[in-house]
Amino acid sequence: MAQSTFYLHTNTLPRGNSPQEVKLDPRRLSTASTVARPTSPPPPPPPRNSIDGSSKQNSRLNNSNSSGDNEGYVEGQRRLSRNGNSMWYVETSTDTASENGSSSQGSDLNLGFADEPLYQFYAANVAEMTLSELTEGETDGYEEITAPAVPSALDLVSVTHHRSLWCEVPQVRNSGVLDTLTQSQKRLQEAKFEVMTSEASYFKSLTVLDKLFSSCPLFRDENILSRDNRQVLFGNVNSVRRCSEKLLAALQACWQGCILLQGLCDVVHDHVLSYRDVYINYCTNQISMDRTLKMLKQTNSNFSTVLTHLETDAECQSLTLYSFLMLPMQRITRLRLLFETMLTLLDQSDAEFSSCQRTLDVLNKCVAECNEGARSQERLEEMVRLSKQLDFPAEMNVPILGEGSNRWLVRSGQVTQINMDAKHTFGRRLSRTGPKFILFLFTDLLVVAKKKSEDSYLVVDHCQRNLVEMQEMRDFPGNNRFLLQVTLLENADNKTVEMTLSCDSETDRQRWLQVSSPPQSEAPGETLYEGWDCPQVTAIHNYLPTQPDELNLAMGDIVNVLRKTEGWFYGERTRDGEKGWFPGSYTREIASKHVRARNLKQRHRLLQLSADFVQQKRKVKS
Repeated sequence: MAQSTFYLHTNTLPRGNSPQEVKLDPRRLSTASTVARPTSPPPPPPPRNSIDGSSKQNSRLNNSNSSGDNEGYVEGQRRLSRNGNSMWYVETSTDTASENGSSSQGSDLNLGFADEPLYQFYAANVAEMTLSELTEGETDGYEEITAPAVPSALDLVSVTHHRSLWCEVPQVRNSGVLDTLTQSQKRLQEAKFEVMTSEASYFKSLTVLDKLFSSCPLFRDENILSRDNRQVLFGNVNSVRRCSEKLLAALQACWQGCILLQGLCDVVHDHVLSYRDVYINYCTNQISMDRTLKMLKQTNSNFSTVLTHLETDAECQSLTLYSFLMLPMQRITRLRLLFETMLTLLDQSDAEFSSCQRTLDVLNKCVAECNEGARSQERLEEMVRLSKQLDFPAEMNVPILGEGSNRWLVRSGQVTQINMDAKHTFGRRLSRTGPKFILFLFTDLLVVAKKKSEDSYLVVDHCQRNLVEMQEMRDFPGNNRFLLQVTLLENADNKTVEMTLSCDSETDRQRWLQVSSPPQSEAPGETLYEGWDCPQVTAIHNYLPTQPDELNLAMGDIVNVLRKTEGWFYGERTRDGEKGWFPGSYTREIASKHVRARNLKQRHRLLQLSADFVQQKRKVKS
């Protein structure tokens, strides 16, 4: 039931009628490529400042241009108004958690939780329903159930591991509201209701994790579980449980106020804004958590014995510790999917549309940050491991893990060098098979190494990534297939080196070609750049944005350009990492690694053309 990946995948969960997402590989595609293009041409650059004080006039013009559109990028915080005349209110009340103290008594497992299903069963039921819909055809997503139900949030999930529907709550059935709603409106209410019932199930599972596993007295014994390992496994559990408890209390208050759950979107929106760091911190730690759990189960028999005993406890319902530890990552994704479904059931004219859209936006951002946190931690652990495995000779030592380095591994793989009789520039006659190399392509560096032992490598050369060129070569008879011509324009000895390498398959060859080439845009006239090889510009005029996706520029600002289209540049300001669009005419390109690499590549191409020309003349004479 637990997933083997640590990122928040969404394709395995139902989305209602939400549109199909486009999956982008963050290791290949520039983030700028997903940013919407400006629809209007950029403004012309202002006149150059003169000694007579015309700069003041220019400043006034810029200010006037921006103030007129100020409302365009200040999103309103209008809350969804409650319908004061609504007749669909519930008179019952429940205990809620204290905002300032610890968990309320109602959250104790011994007071009403023992018979409640866990979140894992809810997730399994959702997956089963999704599979059934895919195999049996679409349904309207709404079903009339006549079984009675209890209206408190934590009692709205039945003991049969199937959550209750909104339509089966007695207060809803007796109110007569079902006769006034369309099928689409009923489905909307079910989606809103599921936000609350699934949160109750999620909180119940977190309570088991906290009270049964995290608070286990045996796990405080250093001989069974060290303090450091205990912190890795359970250090953030109480935080996510308290976070869920507060959200559940707010959702219950919303439910007790109105059975139509008006204001639910605002409740979730405010909660995610206030507590998203809790989810991000937990997801970032997930890689270390999984690695530590596997290590303890393999090497610590005392820990394994205690864990087996706890996992057979009736409160666990035959579920593993791992399935509990994965819950926060699954929950934040499920919330997003529920709001995607809700949005598809709302018209833009509906009062709840804007609040639902706003909530979905913050959930999307939270999921993206959780994914990035987990991915960054995975990359860091991978880089720590590689820094110990790569053996650099003293004369070419490169710190793989530099202070503040944002380097990570993009691709690695084994290739075979094919030796030549002569230099490539004067002929390409194959001779014999050479040594096997392991290529490690990092975000900014290519490392060529030989295998030294099972888990160590001897580095033989390296080159900056933007100074590496890879080209496909035609295959030759025999085993010389899937060939690549790899050129290091400036290797560890500051020399240009050419190598002919044979890959294991056509797929390997194409994947190496893909990661070594700049991204291509489908839009005509548009140029995309990766962060490892992008031009730098400096602002020669001040620019005040007129749209929320534009970048404010002050004279002298340096920006890494990731995208160019129709006079607009999209880039990242180096001093603070802020990204946005700006007119290219307000800037000037400056000397950078990109410019140097571009010049070296042009020089190498000229030498290749000259060599090909000489070769052709020799063939004609002969």
